[in-house]
Amino acid sequence: MRLFLGFLIVFFPILGFSNEIQEDSLNGTMVAFSPDHRWMAIVEPSKHLKIPEECDPGPGTVGQIWLFDLKNAHKSLLVNPQFNCDNPETAIISIESLQFSIDSKTLYFQTPGWPVSGALHAIDLDGKNLRYIAPSNSFALISGGVYAGDLAIAQHRYFIPVGSYDAYWAYNPQGKEIGFIGSDLTHFQDEENEFS
Repeated sequence: MRLFLGFLIVFFPILGFSNEIQEDSLNGTMVAFSPDHRWMAIVEPSKHLKIPEECDPGPGTVGQIWLFDLKNAHKSLLVNPQFNCDNPETAIISIESLQFSIDSKTLYFQTPGWPVSGALHAIDLDGKNLRYIAPSNSFALISGGVYAGDLAIAQHRYFIPVGSYDAYWAYNPQGKEIGFIGSDLTHFQDEENEFS
């Protein structure tokens, strides 16, 4: 744990995964820093926006993502709420988590989605290419080995004909499924260490 620019930063090292949790210790604002230390993303509440009646923001508040260029002292709005509430793949109301890609060119963020799953999105730092990636209950960026830059996404899936389970799946940054990881990340981490 360390103090940086007035923000409390807690690191959870996981072998082979980039996994940082950052939180403003004063007001709970969600913050992420890029690996190259040039960018800072902050989720700020959008209290002035009127939420349509058909939208349920869930337990969170309506949020915007602001991007700070720490090198040039510039701030810009990166992600605005999208009230497409009948489509969880395009609706962006509240932000549950966010993290930069390992090359510091993309920001990933998770929003509420379906009753049993959130929705993972990505946007390039130039504000272009906002895209839905996959259903996600949590995610981590793979930082080493042959899958460096890909995502490990926890998902709730269904058996045929009945039943359900939770497990991790690997996806590339474009949202294409690579394959099954397992019920946790332990075995995948061991395999990655062999390839590193």
